[in-house]
Amino acid sequence: MNPLIQHQFYTDPSQLQSPPTAALTYWVAQNGVFVRGHRPELDALLPVSRHEDPVLGLGVLQPFVTLTKLNAAWLERVVGMAKANLPNETLFHWTQTPAGDWELAIPEQTQSATHCQPTETGYDSSAHRAVIEIHSHGRSPAYFSSIDDADETGGFRIYGVLGKLHQAKPELLLRVGLFGHFWIIPVAAVFAPFESGCRLIDIAPPTLPYYRAKEPNHVPIT
Repeated sequence: MNPLIQHQFYTDPSQLQSPPTAALTYWVAQNGVFVRGHRPELDALLPVSRHEDPVLGLGVLQPFVTLTKLNAAWLERVVGMAKANLPNETLFHWTQTPAGDWELAIPEQTQSATHCQPTETGYDSSAHRAVIEIHSHGRSPAYFSSIDDADETGGFRIYGVLGKLHQAKPELLLRVGLFGHFWIIPVAAVFAPFESGCRLIDIAPPTLPYYRAKEPNHVPIT
């Protein structure tokens, strides 16, 4: 038995009240298979597969992502820095202090018009500690490339791509990554709204279910 992976059948909401002890906990529910990851700053349940026919006797699960939302001013700051660094891509990391405050890091990195890569990945680096990682795609659209998929299989965090930075309103796409499992989420699940209106285009599907940050019992937004 792999101590880093657990498999559970979901029958009662109380089963999700305690943080998991494994890096990956797979839950078989009436409506599909889900996988949960937990770290002090981030808790998420991602959909893995859906059942066309219900598995009778099990409970129904809904995916969620729980973290302390960031102020939208952080996005304005990174968009400005990414635009100033065109045509190169730029990598940004957000970490949390023990007190729960967010900190932005622009790590030392190699850059070109088609890639950005941190040069330091040790235990104390922001590349290791990041809860949120966003990189820019210059003038190209915001999308997760096959290279992004390969680079982002080894961690558990929020990943994002900024695109079309030459436009007045650049694009942003976010997803949760959990050791090779990915789930696209709306920007509003991670960042608070802009005070004076949206200055980014969120290209996540508009009907995607997601959950409020730090909302008791993961109450869904409809």
